[in-house]
Amino acid sequence: MADVAVGQQTEASNAAAATTLVINITPAAAGSSLHLPITCGTGFTINSVVSSPSLTWAQRNAVDDGNQALFDWTADNITAVAHAITITFSGSAPYRGAFAKEIINTSGYDAAASAAHAAAVTASPGTGADGITTGNTSALSAQPALISAATISTNTVALATAGTGFTSDGVG
Repeated sequence: MADVAVGQQTEASNAAAATTLVINITPAAAGSSLHLPITCGTGFTINSVVSSPSLTWAQRNAVDDGNQALFDWTADNITAVAHAITITFSGSAPYRGAFAKEIINTSGYDAAASAAHAAAVTASPGTGADGITTGNTSALSAQPALISAATISTNTVALATAGTGFTSDGVG
């Protein structure tokens, strides 16, 4: 089996308050999965994630540091056609952002690993490796596996550094 990898990613953002955000992506490989980290100002939630063509979306976790919230959503077994993804917030949320990351050569989210998603809020992590930690996930039964992560910075312009043994796929 080919290695699990990031096929591509795209982002959309808008600091102005509104109830929706649209992000577009055209996956390269049918059967891939999408990882969709979404962020907005604190105090809001995600009412829905809807895509055209239709995909089955699931929220995996959410964290809020009192300034900004971050939500992780996934969709599996996607088609290799253009997708318009509409995110609807619980109100007129400021500082909205999302990036869609295509994960190729995967059988999808590992639902058997009940704690496969981990999240953390780390105040002032610095820029050194391993500055942000979430603790361990449960064992991943689906192999090969790719660990996909997202970070946001709400109180500094410093960028997080990839942890020991991990590779950054870029800054969005």
